Amino acid sequence: MKDRFAELAEIWIKKANNDYLWAVDSFKDGHFGGTCFLCQQIAEKSLKAFLFIKKEKLARTHNLEQLLKACQKHDFGFEKLSLAGKRLNEYYTDTRYPDIWDYARFEDKNLAMVALKSAKEILEFVGKKLKEEK
Repeated sequence: MKDRFAELAEIWIKKANNDYLWAVDSFKDGHFGGTCFLCQQIAEKSLKAFLFIKKEKLARTHNLEQLLKACQKHDFGFEKLSLAGKRLNEYYTDTRYPDIWDYARFEDKNLAMVALKSAKEILEFVGKKLKEEK
């Protein structure tokens, strides 16, 4: 029987994978701001899944740089995801609220493409780490 932390890790990484499929569909439909937001969510859920597998309680933050630092305490290999995390970090709030900064700047195909690449990098890295933990 799995422990609760292993179950949570599995649930969170599954949701991250589903969000990735949603982000790809959003990109194909030309919803680039939504794609950017989803990519931040993919990274956040992936990193939290890793922290669960390490038996850490839910980190109540959306800050990817903080989550990456927490992951690095268990595995320094997460340091290589710093750029991807930094890139996606601003997409949590700024992509959702039209009165914050310049919301329209996220409706950019190239920005969304980079966001997808960054999210996939984090998702795949964490996926491999979770398989190693089984």
